Parts: sequence; C-alpha cells; structure tokens
Amino acid sequence: TGTIAYYRTVASGNWNNASTWEVANNPSFTGAVPATTFPTDDNSLGILIRGGHTVNVTAAVSADQLTIENVANAILNINAGVTFTLVDGFGNDLTLAGANSRLNVNGTFFNTGQITGSTTTTTNVLATGTYNHAQNGGVVPTSTWTAGSTCLISGTTTLAPTGLSQTFRNFTWNTPGLTVTNLSLAGGLTTVNENLNILSTGTGSISLNTAATTLNLGGDFNLSNGTFNLNSGAAVVSTMNILGNY
Repeated sequence: TGTIAYYRTVASGNWNNASTWEVANNPSFTGAVPATTFPTDDNSLGILIRGGHTVNVTAAVSADQLTIENVANAILNINAGVTFTLVDGFGNDLTLAGANSRLNVNGTFFNTGQITGSTTTTTNVLATGTYNHAQNGGVVPTSTWTAGSTCLISGTTTLAPTGLSQTFRNFTWNTPGLTVTNLSLAGGLTTVNENLNILSTGTGSISLNTAATTLNLGGDFNLSNGTFNLNSGAAVVSTMNILGNY
C-alpha cells in the first residue's frame, strides 16, 4: 500500500487519515486492502469518494483523478483555511458524478484541472469559501454560491472561462498573466449579488461582452488595477447596475 494505487473511501473521516481509505491495484477494487496512507496526486491512480461518506480536507493536499460518486451523501468538504489543489493529469481530474455529488468549499479550491459532471450536478461554495479557477479557459462549475463566498478567476492568460452565467456572491478577477486585449467574457457574467473586484488584468484587458449586456451588482464595484470594459468596442450599449459603491 506504499506504492501507487487506486483509493476509495471505506468510511467518513478526514482526508489525511489512512483509515478513511482502502486501496487496490485495479479500478474495480478487487482484493482491496486497508490503506496505510492517504491519497495524493503522486501516489494515486484514481480516488473515489463513495455514497454515504463525507470526507473532510483538514490539511493542504493535492489530488488528481478524483470522483465524487453519484450516490446519496457522497461529499467532499474543504475546511476553512485549507487549500485543496486539483492537479491537471490525464482524463477528467475531478468528476462530480451527478446530482448527488457534493463539493463543499469552505477553504480554497485551486482548479488546475478539468471538472465534469451532469447538468444537474451542484457544487456548494459556503460562506468564506473561495473557488479559485487557476487555469486558462475551462469551466467554472455550476454552484450554489452562499453569502460571503467568492469565485476567483486567477489563471486566465488567453482564454476566458465559461460557466459564468450563474448567480455569484463575490466575483474577483485577478489575472496578472493575461495577455489578450479586450478578452470577452461572452456575456456570461450577469449577476453578482455582493462585490465585483477587478485586481489585475495583466498586460491585457477584459470586456463584459461584444453585444449588449446588463450586469447587476448587489454590492460594490472595485477596480484597483487593470482594465475592464463593458463591451469590446462594439457599437452597442451595455449596462452595469450597482446597488453599492463604484
């Protein structure tokens, strides 16, 4: 069990507790035995969180090829103050297998891989939680954004993420590596119920859309660095409604 293996849960518990896991040398888990350590992106061929099990990430860890099973109460909780890094490897790096899969982010979730799931998959980002989209392009998972939560876009260099047509609470754009001028968000960002923060657009800039769009902010618009355009030079009128401060 000290070698690279497939991991799956046998009980609810902390991620870094070996008793939470069992291992096998095959994805069917034939001949599985108790694990002697916890999974990381270095020692696992695949990681499965099974139905009825809640796994709490209480210390920083990196993972790859992680599946949260589509069975009732298959839950991964990232605790407050803890960083969970999804590493970009082969295939789908995190699969939320269906409507029963749950990823509760109360710490910081670095997505440097690919998230897949059915259209009914729900991700819950809890108060004080941050989903950090640290990749270029990709998809921000459809989520329930609890009051106080933040969607942070940090990895964009040339391609805007999709999946922005959600109701966010706080939305922060901080992409010092961006090199594209007037990178369009394709009209996806329309609702931010708390604050919209633009911290950096690198040597480039971002625009809300190339067509007429309305962005509704329930809180403040904060631009501390970079360039944010309502549209990318098109002869159309876009609107940003701000209930808080500009």
